[in-house]
Amino acid sequence: MISLHTFTNNLFHKLGELIDERAYVIMDSNFIGVKGVADKMYRHFLNMPPEQTEEEKLYASIRDAEIQWKLAEGRFNEATDPDLIDFATYDIMATKSRYEYLIKTAKKQMGLL
Repeated sequence: MISLHTFTNNLFHKLGELIDERAYVIMDSNFIGVKGVADKMYRHFLNMPPEQTEEEKLYASIRDAEIQWKLAEGRFNEATDPDLIDFATYDIMATKSRYEYLIKTAKKQMGLL
């Protein structure tokens, strides 16, 4: 693991080079500037994944909702106590509703609704 001191020294050194040379970084035809470079370097040094787009976040939410729905159905199938059966029933309805809502939202974004 890289120390905070080393990270900040590396960051300021790299930023100094960029500012001195008045370099601009163009990625995917979008100007990201010095702040964008600093953010990318920070994420690289901390081994963090890049930020997701809104579309990627929506798809991840849909996958998560589907998994939660299947888990709720599994809990229902294994429940034996009447109170747990009631809870599992409501849980299935809630997770299914969330999944359907996210699918509807995705379709709207794609222009299918």
